[in-house]
Amino acid sequence: RDSVERNETFNAVMISEPCRRYIGNAKYNYSITEDGTTAIYELGTLKHFSLEENYYCMEYIQMMNKHEILLCMTHTRLEPTSGVKGAIMILSCVCLVLTVIGYFVLPDLKNLIGNIVITYCSCLSVAYILLTYLHFYPDPGKLCDFFAFAIAFSFLTAFTWMTILSYEIWRVLGSMVTEYGHRLPGERKRYLLYCIAGWSLPIGVISINFIDYSYNAFPESIHLVLGKVRCVFENIRSEGMYGYIFHFVVPCGILLFVNLIIFAKTISYIFRVKNEIRRMKVLDSNMKQKRWKTLIADKEKVGMVIRIFLLMGINWLFETLSSIVDMQKNKTLSTIETIFDTINALEGVFIFCIFMFKKKILKSLLNIWNIKKKNRRTSVATCSTEVVMLPTSVKTSQS
Repeated sequence: RDSVERNETFNAVMISEPCRRYIGNAKYNYSITEDGTTAIYELGTLKHFSLEENYYCMEYIQMMNKHEILLCMTHTRLEPTSGVKGAIMILSCVCLVLTVIGYFVLPDLKNLIGNIVITYCSCLSVAYILLTYLHFYPDPGKLCDFFAFAIAFSFLTAFTWMTILSYEIWRVLGSMVTEYGHRLPGERKRYLLYCIAGWSLPIGVISINFIDYSYNAFPESIHLVLGKVRCVFENIRSEGMYGYIFHFVVPCGILLFVNLIIFAKTISYIFRVKNEIRRMKVLDSNMKQKRWKTLIADKEKVGMVIRIFLLMGINWLFETLSSIVDMQKNKTLSTIETIFDTINALEGVFIFCIFMFKKKILKSLLNIWNIKKKNRRTSVATCSTEVVMLPTSVKTSQS
């Protein structure tokens, strides 16, 4: 047996009362392994406690006529932190959706890279919307499996499209193409190829996950676990259990490693071009200036992708760390977990700043605003002219 279900009969002995206690909320999900370790999902946060920590006990509550889990009050209650985290996650969702809308609306961004950014942000927004829903409603009932696979698929697809974005920028780096924002011949065909790669890989990985979850296709040590405590791919930190690492951490890690190789090649290219420009003679001043402008534009694109890579990489590193180390062992690790959780929750805000807070984009938004304002004034002026001319026409008809 692996665990004790909450609806089963069991016996417990209270040897002492180690702390002030409160009854766990009925909405909290928890599971207890046979070695006494409990996993409690309390208001959006998953906490693991060993039997030696004396954090909980199971007891029959006579006035309720049922068994309940009693939690120690020595640990800080999670309501305020959870409320703040929920608000941050909602803000991230809004920022991701606004980024997608911005790239749809602005004409300067309607190119291949813009389409890749839209797809990337759309996948990430789906993942965050589902996670935000689970934060406030942790028990979706029969849709639990759907939520788990949909969240994993959305994150894996986002990692894939981030890799595609890195590759596309590396591919066109330094090439003498038309200005950013203009469509190039063959972009539609290339985007179609990217779509085949960008969707096929996550579908393949999630299909393997689903087969293992449904039919126990892999050994127990790497078997996928979900729905016991939360409706996500669960990180079971037990000896010999590596399902979460195998099914989620490793695929994302491979994509990040590919990104790292692309960045190394990209940065190497930038330094090479920089040295070539410096060696140019004064007679080639026009060409030199043109190359500098191209290099600056390329560096802006590369900087954008590197910031995204670092952001997603921090998320992945934390997931890897938390799958190996129990972050609730001491106060220091718990503080580190809180910091990383906050950074991850703010990811949508960071993405919005990376993609939207650029001179060209802000200038385009200002131009659209000015055009609409001008059209509104023109419309008002036309209406005023019609009102002024009306009495004259009436007089003419009467005469």
